[in-house]
Amino acid sequence: MSNAPAFQYYPADMATDPICMFWTMEQMGCYHAMIDFLWINSGKLDGNSSEFLAKLCGIFRVSHQKRAQKLWENISRKFKIVDGIITHRRVTKEIQRQAESRLRRSEAGKKGMESRWNKDNNAIPQGITKDNPSSSTSTSSTTTVKKNTKKKTTAFPPELDTLEFHTIWKEWIQFRIERKKKLTPTTITRQLKTLSKHPVAIAIATIEKSIESGWQGLFPERQYERNNGNPIRSQKRADQGSAGQDNGNDTIDYTSHIR
Repeated sequence: MSNAPAFQYYPADMATDPICMFWTMEQMGCYHAMIDFLWINSGKLDGNSSEFLAKLCGIFRVSHQKRAQKLWENISRKFKIVDGIITHRRVTKEIQRQAESRLRRSEAGKKGMESRWNKDNNAIPQGITKDNPSSSTSTSSTTTVKKNTKKKTTAFPPELDTLEFHTIWKEWIQFRIERKKKLTPTTITRQLKTLSKHPVAIAIATIEKSIESGWQGLFPERQYERNNGNPIRSQKRADQGSAGQDNGNDTIDYTSHIR
């Protein structure tokens, strides 16, 4: 049985469907009975038993089996039958959607619990010392402090790991802070990945252009358009000479503003 006791129903879908809009009340009732049964039974129904289908539609007399068969022929177009198993596309989709929603809520709850647990573990009670073991009975209140956490650092791609690029990247971080549009870790990773696909001169010119124009995004392809498809070098930093050489594997903290 499905964990959810109910599902969403859209009357407009039935009212405007050319197949359903001319059904009789008997056909409509049988259709809804089938939908309800599928929902309760995880979206599947054994279609090999014509007698059961007839009873499901409220037809109990054996002499009325032909009427039940005709009734099923009229509504069967709204169902899918594979290897004798009857399913319904909308019911199956809704069951999957609700299952995914429950999973997302469960994962969010676990992350929230872990966050609160780690927060509590980072609190260290102060006030109890070796020289004063009975300080727990003291009238002074006990305070708590949090352990220091390591600052996050940015790992630059090898193509962009130059002093020249580090400098302009720091300006880009500061620019976004001033615009009250702080970069998230995911955005930083994606922007660096995009820029690493271009020469470092193009990457630097791209950031300079975005800062000068007040843009919130980075558009390296526009640097080619400005020079008829040829890469251009940033004139603003061309006089730095060897300052743009490879800076090894060192990383510089430009994301300390990220909370």
